[in-house]
Parts: sequence; structure tokens; C-alpha cells
Amino acid sequence: MMQTGVSLIDAWFPARYETRVSLRRAILAGHAGRPLPVVIALACYFDESFDEQVHVVAGYMGEVTTWDKAFAPAWSEVIDSAPHRITEFKASECRTGNKEFSWPWTERERMVLTSDLVSVILRTGNIVGMGVAFCFPGLGVTARDRRDMERNGYAIAVSGIFNQAYSFLPNAFGKHNIQDIQMVFDERKGFYGRLMSGYEIAKRYIDVEVARILSPPIPTNTPLPAIQAADLLANETFREIRARLTGDGVSHVLERLVCSQKVGHFAKCASWGNLEEYNSQVVCGRRPEIKLGLLYKPGVVRELGHWGVE
Repeated sequence: MMQTGVSLIDAWFPARYETRVSLRRAILAGHAGRPLPVVIALACYFDESFDEQVHVVAGYMGEVTTWDKAFAPAWSEVIDSAPHRITEFKASECRTGNKEFSWPWTERERMVLTSDLVSVILRTGNIVGMGVAFCFPGLGVTARDRRDMERNGYAIAVSGIFNQAYSFLPNAFGKHNIQDIQMVFDERKGFYGRLMSGYEIAKRYIDVEVARILSPPIPTNTPLPAIQAADLLANETFREIRARLTGDGVSHVLERLVCSQKVGHFAKCASWGNLEEYNSQVVCGRRPEIKLGLLYKPGVVRELGHWGVE
């Protein structure tokens, strides 16, 4: 029997995890009196140097019970057991050894932590990783051009995420009558304006059935484990785009994620044909036709000669 004076939300978690990791708490106000939705936790990476723009929206979709009962405690346990204290996992800072991951952290300790967190993702099951990237290298010589491309790019990314989520629901969760999909993201990382701009444009183009079950995005300042995992996937997807541009190999982390038998990962990229074709057209001063094609899919990170076109 529940103790007198203890709310449902307070009873949901062990006390040590309650306020720090409760995705249910983060979305509860917007879903009072309604069944809890399927939740998409999103993160973003972007590169805004003059010559190159690479933007990624990526994250994980799962049910609230999966996030809060299975995933969050396991993720938080790894964070709490880290060799040096950190408040949350940030993929780029961990990889480069900055901020909370600077000395006394060693490179090996940072690699082990990342590997342990990837293992949490892969053990969880009942979640789906997905992303949409857009890359505009060498295009948009003025600030206005770059802003226009960014706005349209985020609309492509957000609508792509929504449509992927809708298509994955029956197979991933065995549900054909989902009434609500809720998007959650970290508002602290400069993503809010980009996401909301893309969301408003995307609503005009997504399938009417998808639009019907979408709830407005919810930003949060809480470092939810689901958002930290989304940050990891977004960072790895971003690095994969950069690796293809520079001819580098696939990262071990992304390879582990995508080749998992338990958690499916799928991403698309706004691109211009294969990389060789793209480079030859840029050298000749031509603007290649934009296409939305495959970036990676379950079991396949990169196919021979592949640059995001199916």
C-alpha cells in the first residue's frame, strides 16, 4: 500500500533518482489526465563555420515506463560509478576531455565510461535510435543564406524524425493505435529556437496522421538520461558525416550502436548523391541537387561508395 502523503510520481522512483532522471515528471504537466505518451528524446549537433554546415537531429524513442523504470536507473548507476564526479554525460566533452572531463580524467577512463553507457543503451531494448542530418558544405556565402538553409534543414530534420517515429511504432512497440507522441529536448544547448522553427515548418508537410498524434515539444533543464543518450547518438552521427567528408573511418561507438541486434538505429541525410559525385560538382562550381537518402540502418553503418543515397 502506498504511504499516506506520497504522490504517484514520488512513488515511481527510488529517492536517489527521482528528480534527476524522471522523464515522467518532466512531461507530466502536459499530460495530466491522459495516458502517458511514447516519448522521443532529441539532441542536436551543428557546425557553423563559414565553409561548412553540418547539422544533426537525433535521439531515441521509447515508452515512459522503459525510460524511467529500466533505462534511467541503469544509466545513472554508471554515471554515479564513474572514477571522477560528473553531473551528466556530454558526448563531445567526454571525447575531447573538456570541462567536467578534463584532468584528472584520462583518455582510457573516458573511453570506458562511453563504452559502459553504450552498453546500457544496447541492454535496454524497446527503444529505437533515429536521426536526420543535413550538410551544406561550401554553400551559402552570406549569413542570410546560411540562416535560410539552416531553417529549411531543421524542417527537413524534424519532419523526418516524426515520420520515422510514426513508421516505427507498430514494429518497435507492438502498438497500432498510438494516441500521443511527445518530443522532449534539452533547452540549455541553443537548440530551442532551431527546433521550434523546424517544428512549425514541419507541421505543414508531415503526414496528417502523424500530425494528429504529435504533442508540442517540451524543453527541459533536467539532464535526463534519455536526453544524454540522444546527445551521444547525435554526436556520433555528426562525427560520421564529418568522417565521410574527410575520408576517415567509422567510429567504434557508432558501429556498436548500429550493429546491435536489440536496439534498431536508422538515420537519413539530406545529401547530393555519392561523395565522389558531390565533390566533382562542387569543384566545377555547380550546386548539386539535394536528395534525402539513407545514412545508416540496422546492421549497416556505411556501404561501399555510400553517401546517404539509397
